[in-house]
Amino acid sequence: MADLFFRTTDDLLAALRLCDDPETWRLPTIRYAFRGGQETAWLLRFEQCPAGLPAEPVSAAVSANEVVVTRPEGELRGPLESELAAPSLLQAVPLVPWSGSSPAVVFVRLATRELFREVARASLMLGNDKMRYLPLGEGRYLLRVEGLSAFLREKWRDEPGVELFWPIDPDSRALAPWGLSFPLVDKLQLLSGDDSLFWLLERDGRWRQLQGALADIYERVEVDPGRLLTSELIASDDAPTVRVELRLEPSEAREQPQLWWLGPDERPALEHLLREAGEADLNQLQVAVVVEPDDRRSFVVVERLTTPGRLAPPIQGGRVFFARLPVEHLYLPLGQRLAPLLSRRSLIDALGLGDDHLTLVTPAENSRLRVSRIPRGALRPLPDLLDYFAAESGEAVRALLDQVTVAYDLDPAVVEDGSSPAEPAAPGFWAALRRWFSG
Repeated sequence: MADLFFRTTDDLLAALRLCDDPETWRLPTIRYAFRGGQETAWLLRFEQCPAGLPAEPVSAAVSANEVVVTRPEGELRGPLESELAAPSLLQAVPLVPWSGSSPAVVFVRLATRELFREVARASLMLGNDKMRYLPLGEGRYLLRVEGLSAFLREKWRDEPGVELFWPIDPDSRALAPWGLSFPLVDKLQLLSGDDSLFWLLERDGRWRQLQGALADIYERVEVDPGRLLTSELIASDDAPTVRVELRLEPSEAREQPQLWWLGPDERPALEHLLREAGEADLNQLQVAVVVEPDDRRSFVVVERLTTPGRLAPPIQGGRVFFARLPVEHLYLPLGQRLAPLLSRRSLIDALGLGDDHLTLVTPAENSRLRVSRIPRGALRPLPDLLDYFAAESGEAVRALLDQVTVAYDLDPAVVEDGSSPAEPAAPGFWAALRRWFSG
């Protein structure tokens, strides 16, 4: 038998920290705590002297109430405070006071089924269902609570039958009593790494091994059916109609212009575009000539990008629109949006959108909206508008050519001396243009 003496708790912990021999940590020992002066003194008793543990071997006698340690410098006596038969030196390490920050996870050991119900219900009523439990037998439970409220924690600390523990080392799954800690956390790696194994460190120094997997608290939760008033609602075919008033309001979205509506007085903008832009650029645009309700003739120009990477030429003037629903051809004034916000399906039904026409929404009098529909079949490439302008001005052009003919005889068959040329001359520009307009 070998007895090792330590005058204070600090002396004991200092010696244990220097022990790196795994076999020594597994040796069974009896730990005695006694009052050897102002502080608690410790005596460790082994079957044989352990290797690697720096300590003072002594001769000791232990009775029911007293510990007597005999050393070369004299005898030390003190009343016995506690005795612990530890299966290993690791389990003989005394716990020390702890006052750290509140841990994220708290374990609650409950002595009865009634306490288990009360504690779990209190946490659920505060909106916390992050709980798992482990039955310990004989109506006892271990409850793991994540994010335990400070109110419940303080309430349960002094509740009979309720004990709080906290995980001092997640890897070893060792749990210490609330307010105490294990001072040699790095030595806990000697414990089993089994994920279903817990080590519960009791306040008296004993270690309790708990085996089992934690189950979700909802496996034990049921709703009180007596507090539920259940009724079955039948769907009604007479659903009420919700009427909303569509409106245009300012929008901060940066949309790209995609359609221009040019009135009769804005025709010069088109003529300028036709004169200045090349055919490839003009082919990026489509145009429809429409007659408004007041018999005014307007031009609706739509951007149609046919060449990747090429932008349509800008159009100066007119009302500018952007495509709110490009596939359904819904156009809104640039810088505005429809309110309230409706789904695509609702807009299709409300505005009568379709694939065969363009739909333009503009403000009208008395806060109403004007919905204009333009058949897509009326659209044609913008260069074709040259034919429209020519046909519209045909009479004026022919009259001009007649005047030119009277003032200047441009008939290629007549020469100054009255004789016919030997070979017919090439027709002049004006004569050719006159014949083109004369059909």
